[in-house]
Amino acid sequence: DPDRVSKTFERIVKQVDLKPIRLHDLRHSFGTIHAEPMPIHVLKEIMGHSSVTTTERYVHPTEDAIRRSMNSPHSPG
Repeated sequence: DPDRVSKTFERIVKQVDLKPIRLHDLRHSFGTIHAEPMPIHVLKEIMGHSSVTTTERYVHPTEDAIRRSMNSPHSPG
């Protein structure tokens, strides 16, 4: 029962005094963490998406990645 898994996860998060996070948010964390070292088409397969576009919705740029990108020789300016 997916709802039971989510409720159990919520209970554990409260017990260990973490900030509120949904179980689904872990998919976004996984996508973001693995986006840099892994080609997007490989990440798409691992995450079970049919489209790279869907996978891209799960990848959020980190401050460190933005900073590195701005300092790269390929950045404009």
